[in-house]
Amino acid sequence: MAAKGNDTKKLHTSDRQLQVAENTRKPRIRWTAGLHNCFVKAVDRLGGPFEATPKEIMMQMDIPEVATSHIKSHLQKYRLRMGCNIGTAADSTVARKGKIPAK
Repeated sequence: MAAKGNDTKKLHTSDRQLQVAENTRKPRIRWTAGLHNCFVKAVDRLGGPFEATPKEIMMQMDIPEVATSHIKSHLQKYRLRMGCNIGTAADSTVARKGKIPAK
């Protein structure tokens, strides 16, 4: 019977750890046109989307509500969009649909 009590404590400990992890998550932010423009300006100053790092972008933007995790995610999406714009319009449409064009 003592073993069951230990299992319960472990379960409670892991529940608390999970709860702490959930509460430390940054709130979702809405990337407004103004906030996105600030992001794009910072990226351009740092040499473009493939040269800029999230930490450098965060320092350039200097907006306390925007966390590194927000910038990491937004930069990934921005890089994908910029990579699609390199080819022709037909190629970018195919790339967005996730299909590889036949050669």
